[in-house]
Amino acid sequence: MYKTRNATYLFLRAFILAGLFVCMYSSTILAQTDTTTVSSSLDSLIKWLAYTIGGAAVAIGIIWTGIMMAQHDPDALKKGVWVIIGGILIFAAPKIVQMIKTWAGM
Repeated sequence: MYKTRNATYLFLRAFILAGLFVCMYSSTILAQTDTTTVSSSLDSLIKWLAYTIGGAAVAIGIIWTGIMMAQHDPDALKKGVWVIIGGILIFAAPKIVQMIKTWAGM
């Protein structure tokens, strides 16, 4: 119980910190007057967040799966694979959006 609560608080703190970072970064972006600069800056921020969060999710999934398998958890491999697949999807999200835009002719 205590470990779960501690992990939840840690995740909540990280989420709040990431939100504050996005707010601080977006205020400097929106202060610019050129719309193409704002758009490219927001695109680069979204790509950076996707690559960072996706890579972290893959790394955490691999580490967590290994630790849980060492503790002989029968569901560790199934849960770990889902975390790794989710991290890969987050990591690949900017390229998927770019591919969809290309197919749509944008």
